[in-house]
Amino acid sequence: MLNFLQDAITILNRDYIRNYCILELIRISKSQQIDADIENDAVFIRLNDNGSFVMLSAPEKRDGELLLKRNLTSDDKYFYTIDEWPAITEGKKLKYSSNCVQLYL
Repeated sequence: MLNFLQDAITILNRDYIRNYCILELIRISKSQQIDADIENDAVFIRLNDNGSFVMLSAPEKRDGELLLKRNLTSDDKYFYTIDEWPAITEGKKLKYSSNCVQLYL
């Protein structure tokens, strides 16, 4: 996977409020290796701090599905996504799920 991290951050910043959590997790990550992939305005990020932590923001479902298909591995177990992505959980036993409410005041 090519590393498009700076380009990905630029895309995420275009809708800063929507993508704040992803941007903040990238900022505070201690990982020396952050993988990134882009499809139009969709961004796939993998932090490699402690195992693999995947983040996805995709305004268009088609682009998000393409990124998931292109980048997900069997080692990916922890996810943060904007919106729901059935491709992540399809055929897998879900051990934990958390609903998140984001507020901008």
